[in-house]
Amino acid sequence: MRTRTLALLLTLPMLLLVGAVSTGATHAPRTHEPEPGSDRWWEQVAERFAGDAGATADTRPARDVTMSFTFPIQVGEMLVEGGQRVGSGDVLVRARDAEFVASLELQRVRAASELGITEATDGLELAQFRWDQIQESISRGSRPSPLEEAEARIGLAQAKTRLEQAKEVKLIEEVRLRQQEGQYERYRLEAPFDATVEEIYVDLGQTMNETEPVLRLVDTARLLLDPNPPTALVRSLDLGAGDPAWIMLRLADQPVVVQGRIAYISPVGDPVTRTVRVRVELDNTGAWPAGTPAVVRFTEPDQAEASARGLDADARAERMPAR
Repeated sequence: MRTRTLALLLTLPMLLLVGAVSTGATHAPRTHEPEPGSDRWWEQVAERFAGDAGATADTRPARDVTMSFTFPIQVGEMLVEGGQRVGSGDVLVRARDAEFVASLELQRVRAASELGITEATDGLELAQFRWDQIQESISRGSRPSPLEEAEARIGLAQAKTRLEQAKEVKLIEEVRLRQQEGQYERYRLEAPFDATVEEIYVDLGQTMNETEPVLRLVDTARLLLDPNPPTALVRSLDLGAGDPAWIMLRLADQPVVVQGRIAYISPVGDPVTRTVRVRVELDNTGAWPAGTPAVVRFTEPDQAEASARGLDADARAERMPAR
């Protein structure tokens, strides 16, 4: 009896252990597909789309500039705000310029003045009259003294020189005016192209040194991408400027496929990675934000690839404009 009891006590823990292992095996977690929109999901979708004919890249604005003044200033007027659309030539920021404006007005008066030329013209007319009188006296046989004749002759020459000097002084003043007008342009920042004010770094009244950033302008009417596909792929497809490229943009949990074009191919490849940079541009018809992760493919995706991405043929046709 004691032997049976001892055997039962030894067997029971073993049964419980086997049961626990069996239960754990039964309820082991299953491997699920990645959550749509997650990084892992995007990696899988991007890999399926790229296949052997694509590369990844991020979109960026076609034009992106950070503007600043070229000399120390104090901000006198802010004419824009963040997110505002501006046109080429619009004034964005003005520096305090009261002193320079007064100097510019003074120079405009000097450049417009004709007094010097008028005075020199009158002097030339008088000198010419005296010389003509000397010549008339000589023609009548009444020769003046050598001193009078020399004074009239030299006076006429000097009067002509003074007139030319007056004209030269006016020209110099006009050039100085253009110079100051050009300098005055430095007191304001103008939009170099149609753009959006992405960020403003200064406040009204702030004193700034030269080259400190004032604001940033971006033009996202077109987006640029710089994928680095294998050099062998670029050569095998004989890619060149103007050739089409297909871009899949990562937007939430639903990628969007659009068609772009190759702007140019870098003449210099990377000997380590054996890749080459390809500049691709895309018309931003969907107002997609710059900085969006994307995959660029250099051969047209087929029906199977569209299905693998979870995009049916109709959705693909809507998102991809006709060539």
